[in-house]
Amino acid sequence: MKLYHFTGIKNVEAIKRDGLQSWCSDDSTSMVGLLRPVVFLCNTPTAEETDWERAIVRERCPDLPILNKRWLGSESNDPLARFTVRLSSSDRKLKKYGPWLRKHQFINHPDPDDIFGRRAMETWFISAISSRRKSLNASSNPRRCLDELATFTRWRKFDGRLKDYKEIDPPPDVAPGILAQGKWKNFRNWPEVILAEMPDWHQHNRRR
Repeated sequence: MKLYHFTGIKNVEAIKRDGLQSWCSDDSTSMVGLLRPVVFLCNTPTAEETDWERAIVRERCPDLPILNKRWLGSESNDPLARFTVRLSSSDRKLKKYGPWLRKHQFINHPDPDDIFGRRAMETWFISAISSRRKSLNASSNPRRCLDELATFTRWRKFDGRLKDYKEIDPPPDVAPGILAQGKWKNFRNWPEVILAEMPDWHQHNRRR
C-alpha cells in the first residue's frame, strides 16, 4: 500500500541518506505516549487542511499564528517535503492510528472522539519502520520476503476495467522463487520526494 510521510525540508537529506527511522519526540509523545519510537504516515497525498479544520484551530488556538493552509506546520511558511512510502498491507509493524489509540490509553492521551483529531484518527498510520538497506536471503521466511519486497520494490498489474496499470502487493508465489536464488542486496526503497509548497507542487524523481 502507498502511504506518505510529511516532514520539514531540512530533514530531506538525512532521510535520503539514512532512510526513514522510528523516533521519539515531544510531538510523538503527545500522540503515542512515552518511549514509543514511531514514524507517522498518512494515506492522503496533500498537506492542505479543510476549511472546517482551520476553523477549529482558530477556535481552539486563537493566539496561534496561521500562515498557510496546511494541517502540519501551519504556523510557519517553511516548505514541507513529502516522502512516498510503500509498505505491505500485511506488515505487522504498521498500525492504523485510530484503532491503535482506542486500544492504547496512556497518560494525557488524545481524545479519540474529539473532532479536532478526526484527520489523525481516520487517515494516519504509525509504524516502527526502518527503510535502511536490507538483504533477502535463503534463511528468510516467505512472509518476511514479501514484506520486504513490498517495501523496496514496486509491483503493478494491468486492470482491464481501468485500462491501466495499478499498484499491487507482490504476489505470494514470487517469494519461494526469490528465496531459492539465495542472497539479494539490492531491494531498497528510495521514496520519491515532492516539495509540498502550497499551492504548487514540484516533483523530484531522484533515484539512486
